Amino acid sequence: MRFWRMERLLWSKRMERLLCASLLLVGLVPGVRAVELEVKGAKDVTLATGAEFRDKPLARSGGTGALIRSGNPNDHSTATVIEPSPDPIKRVQLDIEYLIGFESDGVPPVLSVWVQDTPDPTAPGGKQVYESGKDSPPLKCDTKAKRHCYSTCDDKDQRDCYSPAISVDAVCPECTGKYVSLRFANNAMNVQVLLPLTISINEKTQFISYIVDFSALFVGMCELKLAQPLCAVAQLRSPAAAGASGLTDRATFARSATQIC
Repeated sequence: MRFWRMERLLWSKRMERLLCASLLLVGLVPGVRAVELEVKGAKDVTLATGAEFRDKPLARSGGTGALIRSGNPNDHSTATVIEPSPDPIKRVQLDIEYLIGFESDGVPPVLSVWVQDTPDPTAPGGKQVYESGKDSPPLKCDTKAKRHCYSTCDDKDQRDCYSPAISVDAVCPECTGKYVSLRFANNAMNVQVLLPLTISINEKTQFISYIVDFSALFVGMCELKLAQPLCAVAQLRSPAAAGASGLTDRATFARSATQIC
C-alpha cells in the first residue's frame, strides 16, 4: 500500500513537471494580429510574367472599375500583394469574382493562392494554400446564362458578367511567409479577377494568445525553477500588449497571472 502511494506521488510529480514544461513552451509562442489587406489598383500589387492591371472590367464596353488580367492562353503569371502582413500568415480569407476570357472546351485556367516569404512574385518557395478545381469548382463559363465568359456575356449589366464570389478560407499553421500571391495557369483560356479584393489575414487565430495567458494561471502548480520563467512570460504579456493585438480580454488573464506570480 505504501509502495502504491509512493508510485502515485512520483507519477503525479512527473505529470506536474510535464504540464509545467508544456505550458512554458506555449507561453513562448507569440500571438498573431488580424489585419485586412486591400487590393484596389496597380499600386497594390506586383505583376509578373504576363499578368496586367486594367481599369475597366469589360474593356470592350467601356466599363468602370478595375481588374487583374492573367495574361494570354498558356501563360503562367503572378500577382503579389505589395503590403505584407505584420505577422506570419496562418490564415487567408478572400472572395474572388472572375470572368473567363472566352468560351472554350479546352482546359480551364487554374487560380491558386500562395503565402510567400518574399515580395518577389517569381521567387521560388512559399506555400500554396488554395487551388481552383481542387479546393473549389473549376473556373468555367456559365454557357446557359451567358455569364462569367468575356466572349458571350451580355454586358448591359457588366457587374453581373462576373461569377458569384468564390470564398477562399485557408488555414496554414506551418506557413512562415508574410506575403499573399495569386498565381495563374491559364491553359486554354485566361481569366480576369475583379477588384477590389479584401484579403483578411489571421482572422480568429488569436486563440493561441488566450492559451498563452491562461497557462500562466497554473504557475502555482509548478516548481520554482519553472515558475519563474513562466511568470516572466506572463508579465511580458501585459494589458498594453493585449491592446496591441486587439484582445481586450487578455488584460484579465494577465492580471490573474501576475497575481499568482
